[in-house]
Amino acid sequence: MWRNYWTVAVRALAKSKTYSIINIAGLAIGMAACIMILLYMRYEQSYDEWIPGAENSYQFQAWYPNPRDGEPGFFQMASYVTKDRIKKDFPQVEHAAYFQNTGPVFFKDGEATETEDYFFTDDDFLKVVNLPLVRGTTLTGLNTAVMTQTEAHKRFGTDQVLGRVFTVISRGNKMDFKIVGILKDLPKNSHLKVAATGRVDYQTYNANSPFFLTCWGCQSGYVYAKLRPGSDVKAMEAQLPAWEKRNIPDEPNAGVNYNAGDDQDWHFVNVRDVHLGKAQGASLTPGNDAKSITTFAIIAVLLLGMAVVNFTNLATARASQRAREVALRKVLGANRRQLIVQFVGESVLISAAAMLLALALVE
Repeated sequence: MWRNYWTVAVRALAKSKTYSIINIAGLAIGMAACIMILLYMRYEQSYDEWIPGAENSYQFQAWYPNPRDGEPGFFQMASYVTKDRIKKDFPQVEHAAYFQNTGPVFFKDGEATETEDYFFTDDDFLKVVNLPLVRGTTLTGLNTAVMTQTEAHKRFGTDQVLGRVFTVISRGNKMDFKIVGILKDLPKNSHLKVAATGRVDYQTYNANSPFFLTCWGCQSGYVYAKLRPGSDVKAMEAQLPAWEKRNIPDEPNAGVNYNAGDDQDWHFVNVRDVHLGKAQGASLTPGNDAKSITTFAIIAVLLLGMAVVNFTNLATARASQRAREVALRKVLGANRRQLIVQFVGESVLISAAAMLLALALVE
């Protein structure tokens, strides 16, 4: 019986080539478009899920939702001083690090070349965000550095560079770093874009601008925190208004006391949520909007729905042409269930062919 259904279905499709091509191609294009959108959505939602222990790694962000002057701003950056204060006041914070790109110049063999994605940190950043190491250790001491495989090949012609020292110039000062770890190149689905990271003493590094170390409104870097497993982030954020009052002093400004916390709100944002988060100002890499992803999901459903409606209309229009076949099958003893199985089977066959074509188009 099934062999007969298969034979009849194939012959019916072969007999009506135009109908078959239009039906299969229309359904395949709709499926392909839907799959492409779903793949894009899954990619956007996969940002930083690959980081080991990402569920406990957070970015501490400074938001200006209701500023006295200017437009609202939602920044991924935070001031340097916040790093030590959250570590001191929140026992849930296991490790914290400040992460900053100052655009240093790479100095080698008497030649200076520009760098991209070189960061300084004041602590062991890899204990806060577990970036994958190919070999070596984390930033266990001052003036140690980690470098990606690609950057090592670019600078030294090999990634076997553990123990080597490189020099950069930042703010007019030469700084030597010993390479203690080689990072695996970070995938593109990450809000981080890192070529090398060096650990520095920020007190010495900012000796000429000590105000930076205590300024609550100086957002020029990123604060990351590693929370202890099971920490209640919502409860921590509920304590932030009181945390502001305890830590941020009033400052005289034109004879009037001003408090930097009056305009700012702080938020702990999981690293997996940074890319699609509300804060997209001063981002390390271009982000996206969760509403856009929802819009794409609706478009995907509508495209697939249009393809299904087109498929159904064509099948319905063609049904009258097969009335003679249905009548003959009934005369030969076919019952209602057998007829349903036959025609549903043909639809499944067309859908399967369309899906294979759709997968080919997606590839």
